[in-house]
Amino acid sequence: MKTVSGAMLGYLQAETQTLNTCVLITRTDATVFGFTDADENLVIGGVTYAASTGAFGSSSPTTAALNVDTLEIVGALNATAITEADLMSGKWDGASIRVFMVNRNDLSAGTYEMRAGWLGQVTLQPPIGFTAEMRGLAQLLQQPVGRSVMPLCDRDLGDAGCTVNLAPFTFAGVAVTAVTSTQQFSASALTQAAGYFANGKLTWQTGANAGRAMDIVGFGAGGAIVLQLPMLSVVNVGDTFTIIAGCPKTFQAGCVTKFANGANFGGFPYVPGTDKAMRPGGV
Repeated sequence: MKTVSGAMLGYLQAETQTLNTCVLITRTDATVFGFTDADENLVIGGVTYAASTGAFGSSSPTTAALNVDTLEIVGALNATAITEADLMSGKWDGASIRVFMVNRNDLSAGTYEMRAGWLGQVTLQPPIGFTAEMRGLAQLLQQPVGRSVMPLCDRDLGDAGCTVNLAPFTFAGVAVTAVTSTQQFSASALTQAAGYFANGKLTWQTGANAGRAMDIVGFGAGGAIVLQLPMLSVVNVGDTFTIIAGCPKTFQAGCVTKFANGANFGGFPYVPGTDKAMRPGGV
């Protein structure tokens, strides 16, 4: 049940209204942004809700069922608030969102809370726009809980379940020595065997992509690196990065041989697969 102040209730029931919607977004790095569909900035709780970005939301009905409520927030890219570079680099992924209504002529009346949730898929709308999907709280009820029984490990290298110390497998200050594209380049200082960094992670220290990270899908002779996706900005010779070895998620080749961590393997390598289950009886 929603509660509002007596003054706000009166404004909601009035024939002539001066109500505006505000959106408060808090990114995972704790950076806060406020937007409003009012024609001037509003300051609420010490946060300035900017009108210049032109952000507005779609309709979003509320039901008594447990289906996920969604809302699309459409806006324009702003050089000081929402930039294409930040969106593409993932800085807005998982940001929490609060949507509420205020009376622009009487902010002391409080708020009417409309939605709360997280930022879902963000789609760029050329030339200067974006569409962000907001996922409601019911989304939490659809998230998988527990572990899956499968041959491969379901843990992340170095996490609390894995326990591998990443320090010996982390290499910092590695410089790019040749560039094919923003997705493929080489670092001749990396002399490890082919595949050593596959499924690992690379984080840029310097250059146009400094601070951004990307998963690695391939590593070959001469320090050749293939990223999962192209980097947003150009990669130049001399750019430096930190790189962490990859884990193939297998028991013998990965956990035992590469990391000497068989006791903490998170998979079930000896569970019969579907080929065994579908085999005719006695075969």
